[in-house]
Amino acid sequence: MMTRDAILSFIFSGSRRGSLTLHFCTSYTHYTIIHKYREFIMKTGNLLPAASAVWLLACGTAMAHTTVVESITEDNGRYSSFGETDPNSPNIVVGDTEGTGFRSYFAFDLTDLRSQTFTSGSLNFFADNGSYLNVGSAVGFELFDYTGSIQDLVDGNGGVAAYVDLGTGGSYGAVEFPTPGAPGRMPAVSVPLDIWAIDAINALLGGTGPYLFAMGGVCTTCSTNQLLWAGSSDLTAAQLQLTPTDVTPIPLPGGFVLLAPVAAAMFGAAHLRRRPGKTNG
Repeated sequence: MMTRDAILSFIFSGSRRGSLTLHFCTSYTHYTIIHKYREFIMKTGNLLPAASAVWLLACGTAMAHTTVVESITEDNGRYSSFGETDPNSPNIVVGDTEGTGFRSYFAFDLTDLRSQTFTSGSLNFFADNGSYLNVGSAVGFELFDYTGSIQDLVDGNGGVAAYVDLGTGGSYGAVEFPTPGAPGRMPAVSVPLDIWAIDAINALLGGTGPYLFAMGGVCTTCSTNQLLWAGSSDLTAAQLQLTPTDVTPIPLPGGFVLLAPVAAAMFGAAHLRRRPGKTNG
């Protein structure tokens, strides 16, 4: 799966892969596009290729219909069924090794989102972070609420109680995804959050703080010696993506209005390129 930065590269290199461009559009805001376009001009001295400009304008409509807020994990890790963990390790392995269970945790600092409300969301795991081992052709993964002390959780002081909490209680969402051949590198995984997770986030952000949020992860199909995210080491293993309550669809012209700053940046860059250099005297 291509990252959005890779999709940006397609856009700015003149690629005609419009489906990728539109996928990118639904994730990046137009402010980010402006920033990336300015970087492109500064690095290359070139304007946007014509083919890419068409897709970038089409971007406006996609962005007008999808605006999201994103937050990467402040901390992620795992606990064993014996309550053991390494607070300095970002490993998020889940499953079982010789009868020892593993559950993962994902903690977020949502302070910048306080007082906002959201209607939907997902927890998205980045690809190629560790491997899956000894599993079948497909596996199940589920998120759970975490009701214990988040500070103790991330400091490594949660113990067995943290392990239990990470995989019991209210479900925040579940997904099944293919794992062809074993072992293999972990794919990108997206877990849609259910209403209980969204309600919990809204309640937290409507309070007085602190605005720390955590959830646990469990492999629901793993048996003995079956693991997901084995050997994972990414410091930020997942991204919380939320859709604000006040997002409303904007008609087609609105999409192009959103990209007016982009058009202005393109015009400004063209004007600068045509200006003769200053001379003394």
